Amino acid sequence: MRGSWVWIETKDAAADASITFDLPVGYDVYRIDMVSMIVGTDSKILNCRFSDDAGATFEADASDYSWMYQGGRITAPATYTVTDTADAADSEITIANNCGTTGTESQSMETVIWNALEAATPTHIIWQLAHRQTTNLWSMKTGSGEVFVAAANDAVQYIMSSGNIASGRFVLTGLVST
Repeated sequence: MRGSWVWIETKDAAADASITFDLPVGYDVYRIDMVSMIVGTDSKILNCRFSDDAGATFEADASDYSWMYQGGRITAPATYTVTDTADAADSEITIANNCGTTGTESQSMETVIWNALEAATPTHIIWQLAHRQTTNLWSMKTGSGEVFVAAANDAVQYIMSSGNIASGRFVLTGLVST
């Protein structure tokens, strides 16, 4: 259906090393919603990578991606800090750092991916993430990134810097806009 988000697949994490989605043909834009993710190892980084061979391998050379995000964090009641983080040439896209292991440290996010299946156009990604760190302490991140490898990227993967994704729901949808 043109102009509407169409559900493609849902994955529930259960101590998974990574969450991977194939990006099927027929969509112009993809969205992945991550709901209440908890990680298995405290204070690790959530990364994103892309594949051009149906997920057999993922681009991971030192200059395959560029990314940046800005985050805001309530560090104590009535105290707010802002941070900027970026890398112009990296082996993955860093989505979030300091991911927590308890139910009070869940993260939820919306990711949008453009041009994934177009070999001649760079794949672009943006995201918004809300992270509950502890009771009454929150952070948010808004970011963007690009895949430098010139290829049709037909799979996307979320992977921790170490440890696993203990729980959370990931929902892939697609949009046909033309």
